[in-house]
Amino acid sequence: MKTKNFELKKLKFHEDMSEETPCFSADLYENGKLVAHVSNDGHGGPNNVYPANGFTRKDVEHLTSLEIDCEIMQLAEHINFINKRQTKNFVLRKGEDCFTVKFPKPISLLKKYGNYKLWVKSEKEKFEKEGFEVLNTNL
Repeated sequence: MKTKNFELKKLKFHEDMSEETPCFSADLYENGKLVAHVSNDGHGGPNNVYPANGFTRKDVEHLTSLEIDCEIMQLAEHINFINKRQTKNFVLRKGEDCFTVKFPKPISLLKKYGNYKLWVKSEKEKFEKEGFEVLNTNL
């Protein structure tokens, strides 16, 4: 999942360890390049930012600003929202809001039907015509 400049990969979300803020770890890509490893211990503090190979602390200093810190945390939460819901739902976005629409059956069962791909394509097109973006990565 991406924002304008940032993408998180290898995201691991640890809800059981979250207290005041999300507890997670991930690789942070900026403009398509791995620049840092980020994490948050879930105790209410800012993200920890560690430079990736080839970068220095000074190179990634801008990633510790409050605005970017919040953007990274929101991106992690957004990815977690999608991942948790996409096996039983279409996960949709319209503007800044996210929605879910339940599948008629769990995705693992739907994939067994011969017309599964056609059904998914048709459903996605319906949502897109209504102005939704389908966020599922499992279809």
